[in-house]
Amino acid sequence: MTDAPHNDTSLLMMGAVHDLNNALTTILGYSDLALEAIPSTHAAHEHLKIIHESSEKAAFLMQQLLELARKVSFKKEAIDLNAMIVDRQAMLQRLLQRHLTLHCSLRATRAIVLGDLLQMEQIVLNLVMNAKDAMTQGEIWVETYNTTLNDAQAQNKNVEPGEFIIISVRDLGKGMTDAVRMRVFEPFFTTKEIGKGIGLGMAAVHEIIEQAQGFIEVDSVLDQSTTFKVYLPISCSEV
Repeated sequence: MTDAPHNDTSLLMMGAVHDLNNALTTILGYSDLALEAIPSTHAAHEHLKIIHESSEKAAFLMQQLLELARKVSFKKEAIDLNAMIVDRQAMLQRLLQRHLTLHCSLRATRAIVLGDLLQMEQIVLNLVMNAKDAMTQGEIWVETYNTTLNDAQAQNKNVEPGEFIIISVRDLGKGMTDAVRMRVFEPFFTTKEIGKGIGLGMAAVHEIIEQAQGFIEVDSVLDQSTTFKVYLPISCSEV
C-alpha cells in the first residue's frame, strides 16, 4: 500500500521527527556506551539508566508522530502477544519506577495476531504509561485472555466475527469523567499539564488497533479505576 499524499504540515512534522530521531539515536548510543563503562556501584550509573529509559520512551513517541503524519501501513507478521509482553515486562517496570508495581496475568491460550511488532509494543507501552500517569502509587495490571464474538457482537463493533485476544490494562487511579472518556482517543487531546504530554499516545493506539482489524473499549469510574480493553483478532499463522 502506498502512503497517503502529504500536505505541508505533515511534511514538516516528518522532517522534525526524523531530526529528533537522529538526536535520540545519538543519546541512546552514547548512554549505552557510558552504562557499559561506568560500574553499577557508581552514583552516575542510575542517572544514566534514567536518561537511557527516557530516551527509549521518547523514541516511541517519535514513531507515533510519524505514524500520524504519514498514515504508515506496516508489513504484518505473526506475533505472540503473550511472549511480547513477557519480553517487555522488565522495561515497563523500569519506566514505572519504584512507586508502582506491574502485574502481568497472561491467561490467553491463543495469543497469535497479525500485525507490526513495534506497533503492538506501542499499544502496551502507551496504555501502561497512561495508567502510570493516573496514579502516584499502587499497582497496574496487564492481562490477556480470549473471547469469541458472534455475528451480532462483531457487527456492533464493525469487525469480523470470531476469536479475539483481549489485552486489558487496569489501574486504580483517578479515573475519568464521561466527557474525558469520550475524547480520550482524539489527536492532541490531553488532560495533562503543559510539558507532560501532547495527546498523541492514545490516538496512535486507536489507529494501530483499527489497522489490525480490532477495537478498544474503556471502562472508567471517577476517583476509582480505569480499564482499557484491546480486542485483536486471533490469527491461524504460526510465529
